[in-house]
Amino acid sequence: MAGLMFGVASTALSVDGADGAGEAPRADTVWDTFAAAGRTADGTGPRSAPAQRIETLLPPVQELGVREFRFGVNWARVRPDGVHTEQAALDSYERWVDLLLGAGIEPVLTLHHGDLPLELMLGGGWLERDTSALFGEYAADVAGRLGDRVSRWVTMVDPFGTAFHGYGFGVDAPGIVLLGGAFTALHHALLGHGTAVDAIRTAAGREVRVGPLADHTVADPATPSDADRTAAAWYDSFHNELVAGAVLDGHYPAAFDHLPGAALDAAAPEDAAVISAPLDFYGVRFEFGRTIAAAQDNSSVPFSMVEPDDVELTAAGWPVRADDLHRSLVMLHRRHALVPPIRVEVGASFTGPGEDERRARHLREHLEATESAVRQGVPVESFAYGHLTDGWEFGDGMTRPSGLIAVDPQTGTATPRPVLQHYRELVRSRTDPGTGVDERASGDIDAPGG
Repeated sequence: MAGLMFGVASTALSVDGADGAGEAPRADTVWDTFAAAGRTADGTGPRSAPAQRIETLLPPVQELGVREFRFGVNWARVRPDGVHTEQAALDSYERWVDLLLGAGIEPVLTLHHGDLPLELMLGGGWLERDTSALFGEYAADVAGRLGDRVSRWVTMVDPFGTAFHGYGFGVDAPGIVLLGGAFTALHHALLGHGTAVDAIRTAAGREVRVGPLADHTVADPATPSDADRTAAAWYDSFHNELVAGAVLDGHYPAAFDHLPGAALDAAAPEDAAVISAPLDFYGVRFEFGRTIAAAQDNSSVPFSMVEPDDVELTAAGWPVRADDLHRSLVMLHRRHALVPPIRVEVGASFTGPGEDERRARHLREHLEATESAVRQGVPVESFAYGHLTDGWEFGDGMTRPSGLIAVDPQTGTATPRPVLQHYRELVRSRTDPGTGVDERASGDIDAPGG
C-alpha cells in the first residue's frame, strides 16, 4: 500500500463560535440546549468559543506541510429546521473548500459530529427512523453542491458516543438515560451513515471516497478474575464492535441479541445492507484505552471503568498508553476480513508543568504506534491530529485545550504551540518535500495471521 498521508482536523461545533466567524447563522443544536442547562464542565456551550476563520487557519496548515484538513459542516447551519437547506450556508462552506484547494490542501469534509439540529431532537432525534432519511437528504444537498471538488467525505464522527453517551448514559447531549434503549439511536445513526454513503456518491456525480470516523479503544480487565475478563470482553464488543460489526460485516455482535432494554425490532431486515454499504475507508479516532471491572449487581450496565495505577494522564484524565492504539488497530484488522484502508486520528489535552513536552511526546508516540501497526500489515493510509486549534470540547467545555494552536477563550488570539513545530518536523522527516506521503512505507504489506 502507499505510505501515510498526514493531516489535521477541526470540529464544526468546536470552532464555529457564536456566529460562525461571520458566516451564515446556525440554529441551535442539541448541545446548545444541553449546555444551557449547566451540564458541561464549565457551563459553556458551543457558542462560547471564539470563531475561527478559514483565512487564519490556512497559514499554519500550509506551514505544517500536511496534505489534508478535515473540517466539519454544521448540520444546524445548513438545515436549521432539519428539513430545508440554506444556500447561504453552502456558500460559506464552498468558500472554505475553494480556499483549501487553492492552497494545495485536500479538504476532508465531515457531515455530522454532535450538531443534530434541535428541531430534529424535538421530534425524537436519533430515536426516530425519519432522522436517518433526513440525514441522507442533507448529505445529498451538501454533496450536490461540493462533490465536484471534495473527494473525501466523513459521514459522521463517533456514532457509538452519539448514541450511548447521549441517549444511553446521558453524559452527553441530549442527556437521555435509556441505557440499552439507546440501541435504537445507534441503529438509526448507522442507518443514517449508510444512507449518506449512497447519497454522497450519487449527488457528487463522480468517484469520491466515503467512510465514517468511529471511536475505538482497547478494554483490559482490571484483574485476572473471570468476572473482570468477561466484563472487559463485553465492553470491547460494546464499544468497538457494535459499530464496526454492523458497518464492516453487516451484523451486530451476537452478544447483544439480548441487550437489556434494547428494542431490537428497530432494525428492519433490509437495514443491514444499507448500513454495511461498501466503504472507501474506515476512520479510527483513538483517545485512550479502558480498564474494565465487573459490575456484578448491575445487569443493565455490566461493567465499571477503573482508573489504572502508575500511568500518565491527560488533562481530561485519559491514560497515556500509545501501545493501546497499536493494539486497537491490529485487533480491528484481524477481526474484519474486508476492512478498507484505515484513517487514524488522535489528539489529547495537557496542562501544567511540562505540557509542551508531554504534547509532543504523545503525538510522536501515537504516530510511532500507528507506524508499528502498518509494519504488522494494518492498512493505514493516513494519520491526522484531531485538533488544529483549541476550541469548545463538548462536555468538557473550554477546559480541555487540545490544539496545535492555543486560542485565548476571551480574545480569540491564536498562538502556535511548540507541538505544531514538532508535528511539522515529524511530517517532514517522513515525507518527500511537498508530497505528504511517506515513501519509506511504500510497497505491499502482508496481512497478519490469526
